[in-house]
Amino acid sequence: MVKAIRVHELGGPEVLKWEDVEIGEPGEGEIRVKNKAIGLNFIDVYYRKGVYKAVTLPFIPGREAVGVVTAVGSGLTGRNVGDIVAYGGNPMGSYTEEQILPASNVVSVPSSLDPVIVASIMLKGMTAWFLLRRCFKVEPGRTILVHAAAGGVGSLLCQWANALGATVIGTVSTEEKAAQAKEDGCHHIVMYTREDFVTAVNAITSGKGVDVVYDSVGKDTFQGSLACLKTCGHMVSFGQSSGAPDPVPLSALSAKSLFLTRPSLMHYTADREELLKAAGELFANIASGVLRVRVNHRYPLSQAAQAHADLENRKTSGSVVLIPDGADLCQDADEPNIRESKNKNYPWEIYSLKELLGATNSFHNDNKIGEGGFGSVYWGRSSKGVEIAVKRLKAMSAKAEMEFAVEVEILGRVRHKNLLGLRGFYAGGEERLIVYDYMPNHSLITHLHGRLAEDVLLDWPRRMSIAIGSAEGLAFGILLLEIISARKPIEKLSGGIKRDIVQWAIPLVEKENFDHIADPRLKGKYDRAQVKNAVLIAMQCTDGNPDNRPSMTEVVDMLKGGSRSKKEVAIIRDLVEEDEDEDYDEYDTDTDYEGYHAAQSAARRAWAGSKIR
Repeated sequence: MVKAIRVHELGGPEVLKWEDVEIGEPGEGEIRVKNKAIGLNFIDVYYRKGVYKAVTLPFIPGREAVGVVTAVGSGLTGRNVGDIVAYGGNPMGSYTEEQILPASNVVSVPSSLDPVIVASIMLKGMTAWFLLRRCFKVEPGRTILVHAAAGGVGSLLCQWANALGATVIGTVSTEEKAAQAKEDGCHHIVMYTREDFVTAVNAITSGKGVDVVYDSVGKDTFQGSLACLKTCGHMVSFGQSSGAPDPVPLSALSAKSLFLTRPSLMHYTADREELLKAAGELFANIASGVLRVRVNHRYPLSQAAQAHADLENRKTSGSVVLIPDGADLCQDADEPNIRESKNKNYPWEIYSLKELLGATNSFHNDNKIGEGGFGSVYWGRSSKGVEIAVKRLKAMSAKAEMEFAVEVEILGRVRHKNLLGLRGFYAGGEERLIVYDYMPNHSLITHLHGRLAEDVLLDWPRRMSIAIGSAEGLAFGILLLEIISARKPIEKLSGGIKRDIVQWAIPLVEKENFDHIADPRLKGKYDRAQVKNAVLIAMQCTDGNPDNRPSMTEVVDMLKGGSRSKKEVAIIRDLVEEDEDEDYDEYDTDTDYEGYHAAQSAARRAWAGSKIR
């Protein structure tokens, strides 16, 4: 038995009951997930009130969550116990400590993203995606109106649309929310409690109107929203927090040839590929800093009724999450909790498309210096006179979106003169551009895996020098293993399975077979004690518990031969049949969304204690 919120009768927040429920075991194609964080959305209120009809009574509300896989149904491949997964949409029933989900409905969560952030944004973030990218394609030069601009979806719409180059008008109710909307990229803010928003929009657009209105309010704003549209404008009604709008005769649309839609996310993500594309683009925009996610409120799951009441009474802003009682993420509902996904200390530059077009001579073929699985690489010179390499991703897909997110997140945190370093990026419209340091003498990747691997072998002292110099960042343990072994961070095995370098190293570490971890091309020309030390340090850096990982200062000291940490190393027993390596391109890690994170999660699901001696 687990605890869950159930609704036995329709009504106010008081009908949300905290009860014991039996969820059973996963069947074929299903997984059992222990929730870490659960998103709260207005659609949950609609089902509780009966505006939307649940299939049966009683029912468990909720349509988004992040959790860890605790059991896998028979015959299912590609999912493992210990994987961190998320879902947003179907099925309903996330207000529970644990739940059964179709494996096809969940996506892997990048290890760099906070589960609370992801849980708060899955439904809202993918909603923003299909509103901006599918219902009406927002592009530079468009003018849009967003109602409830400081709300969960409204905030994301403003940020995302601004990044896409649109002019954004947002409506809010208070000065505090106006400040947030401005921070989120609203160019014009209308406080509807003080002025008529139709009059204000008409003045802002010089009487032309807007291209599209995104209206989640409903009854109170619907007619005014239609009046704000230009000829052939699009009215996107995706919510009704103030009640259902009055019926609209078709003739009301004909005066300006308006388009009206009442879309549902579930229809736009019913196809698995579209779901992965939505989640991939969402995660990429979080990782790159395009989207700032505010979790301004969180409540214990048992207090869902209070959370609903606060949401309906407009006492909340940004996103609201429910945390299963007893979880280490839980805290009192009235305790301030503002979490932002955008790290203001990232050393990245956000380039404009115009600057990168100028730097690369509009991606002229004469500037092309490489071709990878996900795109082409061009030499260029920035406006500051710096030589750069610009990777232009091919047509956007779920894999391409995660390639973008992974490279920005990982390369942005690991910097050294011999490593392929990230300078910045551009993300807008269908373009995803990653800007690297230009390396005329080639990067570490080229020397370990590429065309220089045989001709210019990196000796052991030089490898250790690079390791010590680059001991800073999120993925150092993996990088260190790559330097020691000259193996790829991710390799493809038979059957489409992917294995990361940590999984490959585990059985060798358990047998203390360190000579088989060292690059065989070195032919034993290295200090064996130093190799063992470096491997164990790498394993400690990849420990699943952040508290067990050494600081980078400790790592540098240990690599230089100083005293070693006594923290436990997480050893993963996850053996996978090895297959032949594939060609490796200097600017293309060939890391995909499902494969990379499935491999990372699987590698860290079963721990056995071992000490660094």
